[in-house]
Amino acid sequence: MHIINTHFGLSTVERLHQARTLLGPSWLGGIDPNEAIVLCGDFNSRAGSATYRFLTRTLTDVVDFEKGSKNRFRTFVSASPFIRIDHVFTNAAVTVEKMERVRTAQAILASDHLPLLAHLQCQPREKVMRQRGSNLVDSYVPA
Repeated sequence: MHIINTHFGLSTVERLHQARTLLGPSWLGGIDPNEAIVLCGDFNSRAGSATYRFLTRTLTDVVDFEKGSKNRFRTFVSASPFIRIDHVFTNAAVTVEKMERVRTAQAILASDHLPLLAHLQCQPREKVMRQRGSNLVDSYVPA
């Protein structure tokens, strides 16, 4: 599993550059798509922003797997969250079991952002390959 935690910049141009770099061939774009990827952190980007749309062309926002209002995942500012700029993104090799926003006195004191807690599970490589229609399943040996 590849896990990258990031903190994007404040300008739109900088955030788009950071997103392109992360999804490029030297970073996440160079990883076998059958391997689990989690990209999370403070993206300083709302859902629907140019940076968010760019990231979700390749990865899936974990919040999309949750039913109901997405407002309950607002993370900033921690004392009275009104915006969702922190995200957890995954690829098809990851199964989302549950997503939570942690709002405790400690969390509010610790940061101006509330933490997100994603319960994730790596899918067996053979299942991911089967979902993609690959015939390479016979080359997989479980760990």
